[in-house]
Parts: sequence; structure tokens; C-alpha cells
Amino acid sequence: MPDVHWRDPESEEQARTQLQEVAAIVEQALRRVHASSEEARALKYAQARLTAFLEGWDDPGLIAPIHLVAMYQSLKAALRTLSLRLATNENADPPTNPDDPVPRP
Repeated sequence: MPDVHWRDPESEEQARTQLQEVAAIVEQALRRVHASSEEARALKYAQARLTAFLEGWDDPGLIAPIHLVAMYQSLKAALRTLSLRLATNENADPPTNPDDPVPRP
């Protein structure tokens, strides 16, 4: 995740694009884990935070401008923690073929 130079439209757009790419990766990862797993819960939480942040970025009614920077930093930290957690989880579900249907409980 890039550092953002706030009030620099190019920097903000780059960060927004990368957040959208991360959201797409999270969505793909959700299709590859068992729906009831710890990994799925962590990914769903990340997906919810990403979606909320992206939707609230330009809407001061959702995220007040004075909170935007702190929320972005918090989101970056949460995504970093999730990434490390998933990378080191010995109990993680093995990757599946993304074209296979997702098993439902």
C-alpha cells in the first residue's frame, strides 16, 4: 500500500486504484477458502473495511475529512496484519482451483 500525499489528486488516485486491486485480490481469496474457516472470517472483515473505506473516501457524510488519514493508516496496518497472518497460518486451507465451485456448509 502506498503512502498517500493527501490533496495530491495523482497520489490519491494511485492509492484508490491500489485499494481496488487489493479488494479484488481479497475477493478472489475468499473464493479459495472454506466458507467457515478463520481465513474466510478474516478476509470478510478485510473486504468490509476496504469497501467501507472506498465508499466513504469522497463522502464526508461517511468519513469526515479529518479522519480520512487515520482511517487509511489503520486500514493499511490491518491489511498488513492480515497478510502476515494468512502467510504464516499453518492451518490454512490448501489453495483450490478458482474455477471449482465454492463448497457450502
